[in-house]
Amino acid sequence: MKFSTKAANFFKELGYFLSSKYFLKNFGYMMGAVVLFLLVVFLLLLPGYTRHGEDIKVIDITNLTVEQANKMIKSLGLKLVVTDSSYNPLKNPGVIIEQTPTKGNRVKPKRTIYVTVNSAQPPLVSIYYNQVIAQDLDQVERKFKSMDIKIGKLKYVPGRAENTVKSIKQGDKILFREVDGTKGEKKPSEAQNIPRGSVVDLELYRGDDAEMKSIPSLICNTYEEAMLQILGNEFHIGNIYIDPSVGRDTTRAYIVRQSPRGGSEASMGTGIDIWLEKRKPVECDEE
Repeated sequence: MKFSTKAANFFKELGYFLSSKYFLKNFGYMMGAVVLFLLVVFLLLLPGYTRHGEDIKVIDITNLTVEQANKMIKSLGLKLVVTDSSYNPLKNPGVIIEQTPTKGNRVKPKRTIYVTVNSAQPPLVSIYYNQVIAQDLDQVERKFKSMDIKIGKLKYVPGRAENTVKSIKQGDKILFREVDGTKGEKKPSEAQNIPRGSVVDLELYRGDDAEMKSIPSLICNTYEEAMLQILGNEFHIGNIYIDPSVGRDTTRAYIVRQSPRGGSEASMGTGIDIWLEKRKPVECDEE
């Protein structure tokens, strides 16, 4: 009985205390402080924390090795995967030449950056007999351009249809030559594999009624323009003499001298020697 009375008195006194102005005033202060603290946490600190790592700006990792790029990518919380290889003779072997996503894109954390690495050796391309031999030069040029094969010297021999290919060489190695069916020779079915970007020389038929042709004047033209004129007139480029000022980019260098001279006559396939300099000769502008 005494316990029940004491408990009743305790809860009665507790009720008086909880309803008192003193308690309510201090409880209000305390709750206000809690609410203010929660507002600071949720409105200021948490949004900043959740935005941290929300997205990452992709950096440029081209021209770096995979090892170098991997360290940088990992430090940003991203991943690096090599998906392909290509060949660029102007880049160092083993460096990254392409990346996806590219520099400046924003990505989520742990996103994978896919890269293409420069090969130490150019890939091989396959050339078949029927693609070249007895084919017209224009057709072969288009085919080789799609394969990144360059045509070097053109040698003309008498006979057959004009500008059809008799043989093809890479350096001193004969890749294919026209077979003589009357002697029981058979066309080879196997491909010849050569590095992409290789230069090959062609032996062409001049045609039974071929005539002498006028050599174009190349001086004041760029090397790129001169190549089109030389090949378009069924000659070929002979020796190239490059001034040190030209550097590696010969396509925009200017022809300052040629041999044989422009306007003289020569048979198809004659080689034309050219001299290149970086600056356009002053007399070209005067003309």
